[in-house]
Amino acid sequence: MEFGMALKFLHVVAAVAMVAGLIAREVVLGRARRSNDINQVELLLEVSNPSRRWSSTDLFLSSSLAS
Repeated sequence: MEFGMALKFLHVVAAVAMVAGLIAREVVLGRARRSNDINQVELLLEVSNPSRRWSSTDLFLSSSLAS
């Protein structure tokens, strides 16, 4: 497989992963909307927010606390 084909394949895989992530996020938010338990809602909202998990501040703090 030449480089161009491999790059196209990786592009398609990335697009499928992104769409799957968006669908999964909507499923989790829908579950949070229907829940009556505040602890479960909090957990589901935390799970559905990927920007919080990947922020540079969190990465910095977790590496600082580890040392």
